[in-house]
Amino acid sequence: MKEDKVRPSRSIFSMLIGACGRAGYTKKAFNLFNVMKKRGCVPADSHYTALFNSCANSPWKEDGLQRATMLRQQLKDKNVILNRAQYHAMIKAFGHCGEIGTTLEIMDEMATNQITVTTESFNFLLHACISLPEEGFTRAILIWRRLRNMRVTPSIFSYNLMLRAARDCGAKDMDGKHQPIESMLLLEEKTGSQSNNPFNPAVLTMSEIQTVTKQMTVCPNFLAEKIQSSNVMGLAGLDRTENRLALLGGIEGFLAEMSKDHVKPDIKTFALLLETIASDPSEEKKLMEQMKACGIIPDVTFLNVFIKKRQFRRDNSGAQEVLNYFQEYQLFPNIMTFGVLATGCRSSQEADALMKDMENAGFRVNIEIFGSFLKNAIFHKKCYFIMDLLNRATEMNLTLDEKAIKLLDKFRRETKEAISKHDRGLEVPKIYGNEWFRESFRVFCLGYKPQMEKLEVALEPHPWQQYRYPLAKKDKTDQTSYPSNRGKSVQNLK
Repeated sequence: MKEDKVRPSRSIFSMLIGACGRAGYTKKAFNLFNVMKKRGCVPADSHYTALFNSCANSPWKEDGLQRATMLRQQLKDKNVILNRAQYHAMIKAFGHCGEIGTTLEIMDEMATNQITVTTESFNFLLHACISLPEEGFTRAILIWRRLRNMRVTPSIFSYNLMLRAARDCGAKDMDGKHQPIESMLLLEEKTGSQSNNPFNPAVLTMSEIQTVTKQMTVCPNFLAEKIQSSNVMGLAGLDRTENRLALLGGIEGFLAEMSKDHVKPDIKTFALLLETIASDPSEEKKLMEQMKACGIIPDVTFLNVFIKKRQFRRDNSGAQEVLNYFQEYQLFPNIMTFGVLATGCRSSQEADALMKDMENAGFRVNIEIFGSFLKNAIFHKKCYFIMDLLNRATEMNLTLDEKAIKLLDKFRRETKEAISKHDRGLEVPKIYGNEWFRESFRVFCLGYKPQMEKLEVALEPHPWQQYRYPLAKKDKTDQTSYPSNRGKSVQNLK
């Protein structure tokens, strides 16, 4: 446009700012917005939405929060009337930055300005809860109860987001306790006198709650419109995903609530349930039966999650059984299938067999699969396995990443320290005194540096690397030069 001397219009700026917002290129989005105003273009509603999106997608939460706060204050000062899309973008921005309190303020502001709070509004709030690893599940339940109180019907996305919160987030409040969840259990009216109740109200573990619910037919399902749990006064053991799922009704209760809201589960719902339930064959069988009853056919991603779950509990035979589903449903393994199978390879022979299967299927070992092999070799302290993997990487011209280098350096450093402590008579695991292990580690140390000199290492690129381009000498706008990797000051990269 500069070469042709074409003046950019407001629509051109809209497209550029929107693209930067979707990519998380926050600095450039705000830079273009300022240039647009200097050129006399009046900002439209879509521009503010795109700017908040750029804050939500920013690689740095601190920078995104600072810019979002500044933009929100400017809109307040100018008395700009916002629409629902802009409010949702604001909730998304502050939610991704961990400011749940601000997102609730924004929702109250929507109600004050007579903008209807919809299911989508609550979905943005639930998505914001997932950004809080310690207390996200608690916040998600509070948001869900608010959704029920406002008579808003949840969607499939709402239910899937609740499963993500149960899978990824803890159930603590800011003070580290479970008080918000426990307090909600007290909201329901007691169903009988305490004298006729054989169970005294107390803080119960999840196993005890299940025993009580079997005999009293009471289940503390926080997804329901009314919580039926008057016999439970407190909870414990919410650090496990299956226990958090129990508060959502378990498999049957969760799907029953979806049916009441006329929401049909999809394959993603069952994939999230699979990751959330207890790592137990009976629970997995129950899930597959429910899946069949709902008419949902497994896809490759679901089966990959299934294999991964069984590999994590070291059920190699069970993981192999899942491969039969590929034939049953006429599915073909992808690179992720081999990736999860790689997590179960604990020897050079098993890794060789898997790599041959990959080659026969037309796939090539990538750095993620190599990393799985390497983690297993280091975890089991098999030095010859590690050297064999490094030799394979050289033969395949595989470029290592920073994670692999850090794993190798950490293993070498910690093993040297442990052997030194053993020689000084300090208490360390017995393997560090084993002569066979010490000899294999000596061979590893001798061959490590020569082997690493043959391999290429790729540093993690800057998040905005793909947008760099050589600037013309006359162009004085945005001439900030960025470092080549994250090892340098993060502040200089923004």
